[in-house]
Amino acid sequence: AMNRPVKALLPLLPAQSSAADPAAHAWVAASAGTGKTQVLSARVLRLLLAGTPAPAILCITFTKLAAAEMQERVMARLAWWARCPDADLASDLAALGEPADADTMARARRLFAEVLEVPQGLAVQTIHAFCQSLIASFPVEAGVAPGFATLDDRAGALLRQRLLVAAAVDDADPQFIADLQHMALAGGEARVQAVMAAAVRHAPALAVLRSEAVAPKLRRALGLPEAGTADDALRAGIATLPLAGLRTLAQAMLDKGGARASEFGRLLADFLASPGPGSWPDAKRFFLTDKGLLRSTDWLLSSLAKARPDLRALFEEAGNQILAIVAEQNLYTILETAGAHLRVAARLARDWVAAKHRGGLVDYDDMINAACALLAGAGAVDWVRYKLDQRIAHVLVDEAQDTNDAQWQVVRALVEEFFVGDSARDDARSLFVVGDFKQSIFGFQGADPQVYADKREDFAGLAQEAGSDWREVPLATNFRSVQLILDLVDAVIAELGTGSFDPRGVPLHRAHRAGGGRITLWPPVQAEAEADEAPADDEAEDDDAAAPVEVEMARRIALSIAAWLNPADPLRLPSTGKRVRPQDILVLVRRRSAFSGALVSMLHQLGVPVAGVDRLKLTEPLVVKDLAALIAFVLQPADDLTLAGLLVSPLCGLDHPQLTALAAGRPGTLWEAVQASDDAEVIAARDWLRAALAMPIWPAPMSFWSGCFRGRCRAARACWRGWARMPAMPSMPCWIRRWPTNSRARPRCRACSPGSAPKMWRSS
Repeated sequence: AMNRPVKALLPLLPAQSSAADPAAHAWVAASAGTGKTQVLSARVLRLLLAGTPAPAILCITFTKLAAAEMQERVMARLAWWARCPDADLASDLAALGEPADADTMARARRLFAEVLEVPQGLAVQTIHAFCQSLIASFPVEAGVAPGFATLDDRAGALLRQRLLVAAAVDDADPQFIADLQHMALAGGEARVQAVMAAAVRHAPALAVLRSEAVAPKLRRALGLPEAGTADDALRAGIATLPLAGLRTLAQAMLDKGGARASEFGRLLADFLASPGPGSWPDAKRFFLTDKGLLRSTDWLLSSLAKARPDLRALFEEAGNQILAIVAEQNLYTILETAGAHLRVAARLARDWVAAKHRGGLVDYDDMINAACALLAGAGAVDWVRYKLDQRIAHVLVDEAQDTNDAQWQVVRALVEEFFVGDSARDDARSLFVVGDFKQSIFGFQGADPQVYADKREDFAGLAQEAGSDWREVPLATNFRSVQLILDLVDAVIAELGTGSFDPRGVPLHRAHRAGGGRITLWPPVQAEAEADEAPADDEAEDDDAAAPVEVEMARRIALSIAAWLNPADPLRLPSTGKRVRPQDILVLVRRRSAFSGALVSMLHQLGVPVAGVDRLKLTEPLVVKDLAALIAFVLQPADDLTLAGLLVSPLCGLDHPQLTALAAGRPGTLWEAVQASDDAEVIAARDWLRAALAMPIWPAPMSFWSGCFRGRCRAARACWRGWARMPAMPSMPCWIRRWPTNSRARPRCRACSPGSAPKMWRSS
């Protein structure tokens, strides 16, 4: 990349030039598309041109991708300067605001070789990488084991899984097993995994929490007595109810009430026959609605209101007591649930800390904490800070809105000496920070908008006390969007109030280029079912499946895109007047969800070329689950659940009534029922599954699948040849690429004739 010509640098705008001035401290507010990476690179280039050694510059970015992009930009520019014509070099220097004299040009041409000769190169690192190198240089002072191993995200996930499995099979702690069962029954395996992840994040605090201290602490926090169970509290609460008056109410409803009053009167009578925890649900159903609200007396006592007005007051008095008892019972439920979660989290946190200690492992949070302790300590640690201060003269922080409080402590410790006023050092030192307060609201990895604002005020105060040049520079010119889109953004901000985004206000955005663009507001897609018709929690749709609203939205968007690409009346780009092509269209989603898969499926059905989602988990698509189920069946044909899913997948093509006919009342395994069936479609699926069982299982999975699918239809070979020319997934046949993302649509193999294509490839 460094051997090909690079584009000439664009002249810096006044705000960008002010922010890139290496002689001043700068806090830059930059939204996406305002050229913050260009400003950051320009500041580094100007520092190097000013004679700053490469090791004296520390660029702290938030992601490895941003660090790689930053380093590539700077090094590619320096490599270009080393060999480019004088006119091109002079143009770049003028764009940076540097003189194009002979000395500066000679200095610029030497920079690439000078940076390459530095052993550590240009220091563009993530905050975690910097902390790792820091504590690796001073492990004893940082309190970590020399030669420690870094625990990255993948290794950490594997370690968490091993610890969870080891704890689950440990019979020495019956309370832990009981708590784990409680959590698994309430929330499934996902809940246990989430608790384990939270325990790791808060391991230092949870590891010192003793399991036997959890319940007393929770009781005090919830205001519950130190002893007693939920049933004890329930019996005591029931004893305070006006039971005699309630018997009168129940009898009156049974004697003189209508059908509805009689039904509820029997509920109340059943409760009063034996008031206690066993009959408590009858009392709750009598007084409270399904949402936990007190029933309306106009609805319940309409037939008795005139004859017995005293019953209304009695109902309301007792109903308020019932609400108080329910609230107290909810506290006991919280005590039980939160207690189980905390005891499990404390145990897993202790195991996590012990495992890291045994293996000499350090995770990302440990790096930050150890670096904070190293830089904030006293005694021998002062020497560490002195060595860092002698080496680092300029600190540049990118994506500051995603920097949390602990990471800011590391940055502050590095730059504190920059603001002491007169120094024994002759060279200038500076701090450069670029971020966007508005984006900090997402709280990525613990970032906080208030922390971002506080640090801005903190550094501004340090600069003012030291008499340093401190600049707060907003970058409002956008190089990515057209003015029409920016006007819409400004209008939304004005409608909601600038304080909702930044207390200091949000400057109006300006586009670098004029004209172009169009905004179309589509009507929202409303759910057809009302709230009271929504499925219960245990009947809710799987999160991996697209909801009907998402499917309808995907259908509308796909139809609009297909209309734009219609050759009869295509959409033309305003900037060029040319017909829009599929590669000109980009669909941005709020988050990666089932909607993305539904949209891709709809576009496939309409014949619109689509690259697919940008990122997915390999094990989540249905096609991968079905292929894995095929291997699981071959390894264990007696696994009825796996075979049931395989039979109703596109691989076998049966529907659910056919599966029910096979599975209901069968004497043996499901596979035995499949082999004994005389249904033609079941026989076709059976023959193919038998062929799969006959395949050798020793080759790689792809070889096994290829052997299973070879000859599956007459046009399979054509499918493979046709899709081999496609840029994405060249080895997959078309029917796999068009695999359904939900049960509402089945793909169709366009290379297969309708008469010869198996059912699994035909359109539903």
